[in-house]
Amino acid sequence: MINNDTFLGNIEAEETILGGILLDPMAMSIVADMLPVEAFCLQSHQQIYKTALELYQKDKPTDLMQVSTWLADHNLLD
Repeated sequence: MINNDTFLGNIEAEETILGGILLDPMAMSIVADMLPVEAFCLQSHQQIYKTALELYQKDKPTDLMQVSTWLADHNLLD
């Protein structure tokens, strides 16, 4: 996990990446091999990306409905 006191991330960039993953079915195939979970500075963003990555690796959709359902089923959705 990244210490938010020492890392100044770009929250807007993270949101854009996550939005692309949740809206575009092909986006995960582009970023999965080059973008680690630790690249996100917010823990909530890390969890969303980690969930999308796990779904992608299981050949399941990474759309908003699938990711939010998985998070809710695992009591991780706030």
